[in-house]
Amino acid sequence: MNRFEVTTKIGCFSVTYKKRNKVLVCLNGAGLIPSYENFLPILEKLPSSIGYLTIDFPNTGRSPIHDQAGKKLDNLVDAVYEVLEELGISEYILCVHSLSGILACKLINKPIKCQALLAMEPTTKKIMFADFSENPYPEMEEQIRMIEECGQEK
Repeated sequence: MNRFEVTTKIGCFSVTYKKRNKVLVCLNGAGLIPSYENFLPILEKLPSSIGYLTIDFPNTGRSPIHDQAGKKLDNLVDAVYEVLEELGISEYILCVHSLSGILACKLINKPIKCQALLAMEPTTKKIMFADFSENPYPEMEEQIRMIEECGQEK
């Protein structure tokens, strides 16, 4: 695994990269936990034939603070795509968490082929603009009821 920084138009990305022909690209949401550490339970279980790329956006994880005034989601999508191009990634599996779910919807339409998308607790426009007096995750109610009734083990 190599850890290095990539300078983009919107700031510096801290990345970890293990080169292989097939690559799992992991994108975190906002916060202080570096993407590598957040996705480590998954990365440790990857077969040796699959590489990975984790990216910390500016002001998250290990990436330095950089003024994001005037920057939009499309700027972030373009910057992530530039990293994929610079590293010569020609196809990838995309694994996203939280806010990166919205980014993924735009990234998978870029020319480099995304073979599959795994979105864990993705943020959606509905969630971002939800009235939290109501449950923004109604689809989880049945799962929560089953966990409470049966226990987490089952």
